[in-house]
Amino acid sequence: MIKVYKDFDKHIKRAMKAHSQYVKTKKDGLRFWDMKTPYLIHPIWCGVTLLTETKLNDNLRWNGAVALLYHDVLEDTKYKLPRDLNKEVVKYVNEMTLVNGDKKEKKLFKKNKEIILLKLYDKVSTLLDAVWMKPIQLKEFKKFTRKLLRIVKREYGELNITRIAREILK
Repeated sequence: MIKVYKDFDKHIKRAMKAHSQYVKTKKDGLRFWDMKTPYLIHPIWCGVTLLTETKLNDNLRWNGAVALLYHDVLEDTKYKLPRDLNKEVVKYVNEMTLVNGDKKEKKLFKKNKEIILLKLYDKVSTLLDAVWMKPIQLKEFKKFTRKLLRIVKREYGELNITRIAREILK
């Protein structure tokens, strides 16, 4: 536990490097809503927000937070996952990567509850700046996020992310 905590700053720096120096295209390094905000704020927000969940066990909090830092690296960058990541973090990153994209996200609900929890952070973060979405796309995105929210609430109870999600989804 202490080692993960001690190394968290190292993982933030690596995620920042991946999303600033190793992007596949220039647009992959920027947020859609304004095309000037660095993309790296998204994985950092997700990971740090998960760390506020003191109701979750420490293993899930810390491994999940590190996984959230890297959750878009395989999809959006040419950066390789660090070799020193533990197996659980790598598993979480791979599971989250496999469910991205409209058609593949439907498979998410067959994944374990930890992946659904982590995807809720991802989707809520995206909703914070969803001004770029067309109304029909936003409606579908919110519907999907509501389903994640229901599952997370059932599996984990009331968390900070469930309160944030409910407010954004109003």
